[in-house]
Parts: sequence; structure tokens; C-alpha cells
Amino acid sequence: MSYKLNQSDLEYTLLNGTYLVLGLLNMDKEVETIPMMYVWDKEKNVIYLHTSSKKKVVKYLQKNASVSLNIVDAIKLDKDNFTLHYKSIIIHGKPKEIIDEVTKRKSMALVCKKYIGEDYPIEHFQRTYKNTSEVLMIFEISIEEISGLGHETE
Repeated sequence: MSYKLNQSDLEYTLLNGTYLVLGLLNMDKEVETIPMMYVWDKEKNVIYLHTSSKKKVVKYLQKNASVSLNIVDAIKLDKDNFTLHYKSIIIHGKPKEIIDEVTKRKSMALVCKKYIGEDYPIEHFQRTYKNTSEVLMIFEISIEEISGLGHETE
């Protein structure tokens, strides 16, 4: 049985999803989907995507006025009922390249907290940021629309 996710489920999935799939148009105006690590800044209600300036996704994000994101979490295979249990959210938003250092550092700190843990070593963060800062690209996705569905066996 499918059901609409409530606000609490949406926030839980945004915070705890492992990755998202970014959907946008490539340079040939064909739909492309790209799995990416992400972090949700609950305070600003935006999603940050981190990538390398050497990747093609940078050009796609710079050229697209809007993007779609899909995050699927709480996945469990129910073999007895031949179905999949999950929570899935779809987000439509606008990408914006982040160039100021304060926001870049803040978003990287949020990523470290999410993927490494609250007590990540600050030396590790500083060394990694220094080593990647030349190629590090950060995009902020403003959340224009969000919806979600879940599926469970009755």
C-alpha cells in the first residue's frame, strides 16, 4: 500500500538518505541522471551538492534553470509479498553555484557531520578542504517543491 509522506517523514528522509539522484538535461538536451552525495541544510531549507570542477555535471548544473532530485530511503525487500518497502521523495529546485568561502566551508562541515559523524577530526576537514579547494564546486539547490511517497505491505 502506498501512502503520502508527512512532514516528519520528509525531513527524516532528507536528513538520513545516503545519496540522491540528480535529474537534469545534459548539453545535448537529453535527460541525464547522476547519483550524488548531498546534505540538507535544514536551517536554510536548501540542499548542497559537492563535486569536482573536472566533472561534466558542473556544466549541466550551470546551464539548467531547474533540476529534479530523488532520494530513496528505508528500503526493505519483502520477499513473502514480492514487494519493496521504501520512502521516496522528489524535489524540484533551482541550482546556484556557491562561490563564497564561508558558505563553502559551512556546507563542507555539514557533509562531514553527515557522512563521517558529529566528532569528525577538524584536522582531517582542514587538510581535505585545502587539498580539494582548487577543484571543489558546490551547488545549492533551493527547494521549490517537495513531495514523497512510501510503500508498505498492508
